[in-house]
Amino acid sequence: DDNQEYHELLVKYISKLDDSLGKEEIEKTIEIAKNKFLYIRPYMVFGDLIFNNDDCEPKIVAKRYIDNLMKLYFGISQNSLYLTLGAITLFGQIAIRELSNFIFYTDVTYDVIGCLNDLMPLLTVKRGDGESVYEFANSEYRSYILENYPKVIEECITRFQDYIMPWFERLEEETRKNSGDMSVQFDTLDKYVSTL
Repeated sequence: DDNQEYHELLVKYISKLDDSLGKEEIEKTIEIAKNKFLYIRPYMVFGDLIFNNDDCEPKIVAKRYIDNLMKLYFGISQNSLYLTLGAITLFGQIAIRELSNFIFYTDVTYDVIGCLNDLMPLLTVKRGDGESVYEFANSEYRSYILENYPKVIEECITRFQDYIMPWFERLEEETRKNSGDMSVQFDTLDKYVSTL
């Protein structure tokens, strides 16, 4: 029976996440998470703060998870968390190296790693071009960020523009040098970024 197999997979998954849970606690977790893998990790991090009043819509889960996570952050680290959320939303999927370079203008740092680690209950990880890429586990999580954090998205666009603008300027300069009097027309960076 497919339902039984699915249930057994949920039990194994929860046991792997926390091997100290007994059978009764595992069954309670499955019940509260509405038998969905998508909700297991957010529930295991913040418990009933995520699922109360029987609400279990992805946007509500994202809101409650992010709200509770923000209470644990402050100052520069909280800003890093906002920017990490914004970058994942903006790019759809992003490698930690890209996140660090494009948004934080640095190599990978413990701050970025910590933010990604704390956001993992909302994310999935895939292998791409030799490195792991991070994306939201549900498109509704991404929609929630787009709808509720537009200033963070704008800040990520600005940071990405600032990061790649010197590359475009060097390319334009090299093209002018190599092509004599011919000038090369580039689309504006804003048009490029708006297609992301």
